[in-house]
Amino acid sequence: MALVRTIGWFGSDIWDAVTSVASDAWDVLPGSEIVGGALSGFGAITDRWYGEYCGLPLLASVFGVYGIGALALARANQWTSLAGGFAFLAIAVLFCARWAQVGGVRRAAQNQVDVRTDTVAHGED
Repeated sequence: MALVRTIGWFGSDIWDAVTSVASDAWDVLPGSEIVGGALSGFGAITDRWYGEYCGLPLLASVFGVYGIGALALARANQWTSLAGGFAFLAIAVLFCARWAQVGGVRRAAQNQVDVRTDTVAHGED
């Protein structure tokens, strides 16, 4: 937030542009969280990698923005804001790790399809 205040110190036009973009981004985050959660939940319930692979990046980015926002608004004596910011960032990192794991499942599934296609194309059983 100090960077945003510094930009505002240099010119009010830049400050207005930054705050306008930031307020628009905050309006999009709850929708992204709902869509990402719904896709990930659908993928987990149906035991398919499609939903999680599409939903986890949305969730990771939303929680990352929440974490950075909490850290940016934290003052020196607000330990709860610091703890909350780091907790949100930790959740974002966990979502990224799960996304990498689901990416491995996706690659394994694609390799399995390729093996089956080669076997059928060459007439092997």
